[in-house]
Amino acid sequence: MARKIRTVVKVSLLVVFALLYAGCTNTVRPTVSQSEFLNNAPKVNSTVALHLTDDFRYYEGKHVDWWCDGTTYTMEIGPLASDWFQYSLESRFKEVKVMSGLPRFPYSSPGVDIVVTPKFTSFKAGGPLVVKFENYWVELGMSATIQDRAGKVLDVLELTQKGAKGGTGGINPGVQVYPEVCRNAVGPLVNQTVGRVASISKRRSTDIATIRRQKRSNM
Repeated sequence: MARKIRTVVKVSLLVVFALLYAGCTNTVRPTVSQSEFLNNAPKVNSTVALHLTDDFRYYEGKHVDWWCDGTTYTMEIGPLASDWFQYSLESRFKEVKVMSGLPRFPYSSPGVDIVVTPKFTSFKAGGPLVVKFENYWVELGMSATIQDRAGKVLDVLELTQKGAKGGTGGINPGVQVYPEVCRNAVGPLVNQTVGRVASISKRRSTDIATIRRQKRSNM
């Protein structure tokens, strides 16, 4: 009888412990401002269509911090990445069109030179194992398909980036730290993609100008 009671008590304690841990949830909403991308650099003379699917726009990563504070973190990665893409492209190109869903080719929207379609491929996250001052981290995988208006694939990027930052004291330090950690992961992914789009666009503009000069010289 005593053994049964001890077993019931142990099971009850485990259930209570699990409920306490499962009941603590925080949503992390990292943001980026358009003012962070203001600059006086000359813009690439091209129009870019940025295609964002709902899966990308509203992408969330979930992490349960069992070891430190028992909190479930829901990280809104998609809204951050979508804004970062738009602001970064607008700071580099003559015109940017933000479109919903996957592109269809041949592209019908006039004036578009380059079409970019990003997609998240993986999410991992972790936090302190012993004390709250250890690193919180997020690792993201993202692919980006870069095409011309006819649908020809100019490049496909497969990128992975890890963002990390040391924790702080207080209650729920992850709420304070994870927004910056997400930015540290998303920013380099987007910036690498935008840089590659700019490089391709400049090269194509140079090639087109060369062809035009050759045609004029042969007339």
